[in-house]
Amino acid sequence: MLKIIAETYTIRLLGMVLSFVGTIILARELGPDGRGVYAALMALCAICVQFGNLGLPGSNTYHSAKNPGFVPTLVANSILAGIAIGALLLLALLALAHVLPQTDMLTGGLLVLGALWIPCSLIYSLLQGVVLGLMKFRSVNQVELLQRTLMLMALGVLAYVGGLTVMSAFGSSLLCLIVSGAAMLMVLRPSLGRAPRPSVRLLYRGMPYGLRIYVASIFTFLVMRIDVVVVQQRLSSEDAGLLSVAVSLADALAVLPVVVGGIMFPQLAKEADVVNKWRITQRSALAVAATMGTILVVIAASAGWFIPALFGTPYAGAINLFLWLTPGIFCLALTSILSPYVASVGQPLLYPIGTAIVLLSVVAFEIALVPSYGSWLAAACISLTCFLFLCVAYVTCATYNRRQLAKC
Repeated sequence: MLKIIAETYTIRLLGMVLSFVGTIILARELGPDGRGVYAALMALCAICVQFGNLGLPGSNTYHSAKNPGFVPTLVANSILAGIAIGALLLLALLALAHVLPQTDMLTGGLLVLGALWIPCSLIYSLLQGVVLGLMKFRSVNQVELLQRTLMLMALGVLAYVGGLTVMSAFGSSLLCLIVSGAAMLMVLRPSLGRAPRPSVRLLYRGMPYGLRIYVASIFTFLVMRIDVVVVQQRLSSEDAGLLSVAVSLADALAVLPVVVGGIMFPQLAKEADVVNKWRITQRSALAVAATMGTILVVIAASAGWFIPALFGTPYAGAINLFLWLTPGIFCLALTSILSPYVASVGQPLLYPIGTAIVLLSVVAFEIALVPSYGSWLAAACISLTCFLFLCVAYVTCATYNRRQLAKC
């Protein structure tokens, strides 16, 4: 397992470096205002995809790990579900264009690109879930690396010729996503065996499990993304641009626990012994806690000089925002290790319900007070939410383990 984690982490880090360079190019070429519009649009489309996936990526991973014979049907279901759900999400996006007070990001060409980006991203994530269940971690990493390499090349060319705008950057993201989706299908081709045919029965069979993952994953996903949109709507695009830089750094630091959790999930899904599952989870959590704690201390101590050096002096305001985020990054890292265990034991209802209550309560508090206190409060609310998520995950694990011991 350590070899798989090291290999996946190394490849993922390379991909994050490419994305990080792309973030710097966008920040310098678009400025805080343009960067804020781009970040808010990406966050909004990603939120639509997360809301519309119905837990199917996790369900695909679970079922392909349990029974690889389901792969052809899962692939067919993924494509059809992506198209159908994407059409519904398009209507939701059109409705948002008339509701949001600041509609810079939902007009004209940007709206069209967003409408195309959503179903493509949904299909890609569903296919990726199938590949992860087959434990083809290297293939997943290679496709993601391809996507980020192509995106960086596109941004570099556009910046060189002076054509880098919010629309051209988002259009490049869409093209890279389409290419990556085609590459994911090529990875799955040897596992198909026969022509993929959809199955409503299999879709319904995985729906109860998928919906439990769906609720929990939505609120975990929204922790940082929704704050960018809230700040852009309640304050300004410039404030959203500063927060998006801090969030981008947080995403980069979250690679390690996400890698560990992603590798753990299919293995825990196959493991029948609950005691062994929990032992694996505990060892992984201790290792990630020690590693992430050390990394965060070093990064936080040097944030004062490397953020302005990389992004430019207009982004100096992102320093304090990032420092407010660091406790949340640590808590979210540990949550990323506990959540695969929760999913592998059937996703007890306590976890999705608990995360929903936490996020909705904190976001309501944030919407009310951010206009008065500024974007630092949004960053602090992110950390608070991550801490409470960790508490919910641990209580869920402890409650389940206690019930299992009572049965013995």
